[in-house]
Amino acid sequence: MISAPFAARPPCASRTAVSPKWRAPHRKRFGMVSQVGVITGFGITFWGSARFSQKRAKKCGQRAGLANSRGFFVEWAKWFEEDIVEKMDLHEELLAPTFAQRTTANPFATVEEASITSRVWIAKGGGPIRRARSVIVNAGIKVQAYNVVVYPSYDRGLQPVLGIDLLSFSSHKQLLFGVDWAPMLPGDKYAEAKIAPFLSSLLDEFDHLRMTPSGKVYGENPEFFSPYMFFSRPRDKEALQPGSELWTVSSQYFDRYLRMLDLAESPVDAELLRKAKERQVAYDIWHAERDPALVLFRKMFGKEWTEDFSRSILFPGSVQTEPQGQPGTETLEATGVET
Repeated sequence: MISAPFAARPPCASRTAVSPKWRAPHRKRFGMVSQVGVITGFGITFWGSARFSQKRAKKCGQRAGLANSRGFFVEWAKWFEEDIVEKMDLHEELLAPTFAQRTTANPFATVEEASITSRVWIAKGGGPIRRARSVIVNAGIKVQAYNVVVYPSYDRGLQPVLGIDLLSFSSHKQLLFGVDWAPMLPGDKYAEAKIAPFLSSLLDEFDHLRMTPSGKVYGENPEFFSPYMFFSRPRDKEALQPGSELWTVSSQYFDRYLRMLDLAESPVDAELLRKAKERQVAYDIWHAERDPALVLFRKMFGKEWTEDFSRSILFPGSVQTEPQGQPGTETLEATGVET
């Protein structure tokens, strides 16, 4: 069980706004609330940066990051570890203590302590999942986060990578939710063949909650984000509590993902197996080179540790210097996607 504590405090932070740039199908245009959020690569993480006033924090009588809080995202961690991991038939990998949990003092003026706790699970045998990881971050009132990424087994072919990110800024005054099946090939044909049949109806059902993430970091068509991403900026913390509509969305993304993998042809031929591994490596390299969350981690936990953490836990495929080949150099038929 993840035990990283999260502080819950009254709001003592200012907010800024980001205009939406990136659009996806199956949605209507929503009015923006005052939030901070951009697409990043911490899985599919949506990290933001809120400006905090130390004077204002003191006026509110608050100091962030105390270690006696139960944790805002603890129930999500319980759900993933006790339900999803069991369904995937995985066993936990023993991590080096420095990666399992790291804590630093006074990373920010208004934060006394920041911690990051990680867990990794790997396949027991020939199941549909080869690796899953979760990361939980606590930087007091500044930011709290929960992230999960699930990699399919190579023998399922070019199946999407699943990721979920939950963010809380300014004592739950700014909340972000994102879940996606990251495509292993660019272009609409892949998404329509591999993702749409499983997620389109879910997006339609919960379209009233879905919003547009900013394209500020990766542009309008980021390679490893699908048009079937579900992104939302909840207006209050109750929207991220167990039993909420977004809880249901997240559960359905996971359940439908496991169903999709069960239906996938396995094993695939040697060429498709090679391509699946190659594209998952490319996914890790792409995120390791672009992830704005790593900038924050360097500040909180140190540059050297962050680089090691990225290579060992977040994006282990990035230790390979180059993905072999380029996407789109073969036909979709050759990669197992029916046209």
